[in-house]
Amino acid sequence: MGRPLPPGNEDHADPNTPGRETALDDPYPDALVAPPAYEEVALLDHDNNIRANRRHDAENSRMPLFLLTGTTSRDLHTPKGRYLGRTSIAYEVNDVQDGRSDSDPDFLKEWIEYIAARPPAPYIHVIGRHNETRRYKVSDDDEDKESTEEVTDFRILISMQNYVCPDSGANGMDLITVENDEKTYRGTAMKWRAPRTKPDLEVNQTKPGLNEWCHRYCASSNGVRVFRLTRVVTGMDEDLLSSRLEGLIRGTGYRGRLSIEFPVADRAVDIFSTSVINKWRTTTWIRWVFYLSFLWIFSWPILHLITKKYHVVRAEWPFSQTDDQGRKKYTTLSEEEWITRFGPAVQRLCLDRYEGTSWEHHLIQVLRRDDAYYSSQSEVSDRPGLVNLAVGASQGGLVDSLSQMNNIMHFGGGSGDQGGWGFDRTT
Repeated sequence: MGRPLPPGNEDHADPNTPGRETALDDPYPDALVAPPAYEEVALLDHDNNIRANRRHDAENSRMPLFLLTGTTSRDLHTPKGRYLGRTSIAYEVNDVQDGRSDSDPDFLKEWIEYIAARPPAPYIHVIGRHNETRRYKVSDDDEDKESTEEVTDFRILISMQNYVCPDSGANGMDLITVENDEKTYRGTAMKWRAPRTKPDLEVNQTKPGLNEWCHRYCASSNGVRVFRLTRVVTGMDEDLLSSRLEGLIRGTGYRGRLSIEFPVADRAVDIFSTSVINKWRTTTWIRWVFYLSFLWIFSWPILHLITKKYHVVRAEWPFSQTDDQGRKKYTTLSEEEWITRFGPAVQRLCLDRYEGTSWEHHLIQVLRRDDAYYSSQSEVSDRPGLVNLAVGASQGGLVDSLSQMNNIMHFGGGSGDQGGWGFDRTT
């Protein structure tokens, strides 16, 4: 589908307009002729290009930049810790407000369509950890005491946005509304199905489209309400990617605790009405007052009950699509193709104990590292055998390298030696 114009920004009707927000359509810079060391590669060039183009849109729009797109910069997408059994990432759900969306359904519809045309930011989060226990005595007469510290061996946040939003061609994004038999928030405080709809019966009832939902939202007499647009990545086989990456990392001899997760930044945008309560709840310093004073314990249940929520629209961004014959069509690369191309780079990053964000051009720079670099690094590395293994893996010699794993090296650990690296140790 075509990309709609931003509300109040008709100057961008011409796709050749200078300064158009092409950075979001082409989120990665051109390949470098002589890539620098990846430890020195910063996100500044990429993000400066995005900010420059976004500023142009903001200056020609009637609303601020963040409100215009509902998306955030990549350098803000940092892991926040575990929540409900998974690692959350900063800016998963973004809050925006504009008074015109309270009562103008045409503006609201146009704004939602424009926001939906901006992709989410899916990631692969790879973390390796191990415990190190240190024994010590306070005095000669005391018994041995132990202190255990968790050590992070590597933490890699790999951007997959380029594989749902290609540099050229149709992206396949589909903006859809919920089905009548789907339980969700329909201008209510609780999740419900559409009236007169039962999950075990087929009811010939046409579901509301985006235009009708916008009219319902604007016609509501409740001042505290929120309209959510959800961005979803579809057709990505996370289990396959996880198992392949785990096999590659374990193949380096890694013996620590390995976690592979798939967080998504910018996965939803909440459009709040401009009531006083909603303005308070989206003001940072007021929220912190409630956090620090523990008033949130009382305020959150009340807000949940008085807020009318509309979670009825989602933008599906396909990693792959399946046709009627069951054949998959990928937006860019398949999971196996991605592993074949970038798996050795992920191995190198793990072996180098890398902690940070990685993206396509960063991984390419890692693969371009030649043997001379890794040979020079082996002179100062405490893992020379593993460095040589990484070189072999990047050259397609993974099987040959792994066959020599037992001869690479052994790390001392506790009372005996263990093959590999990253295992729990006691000193």
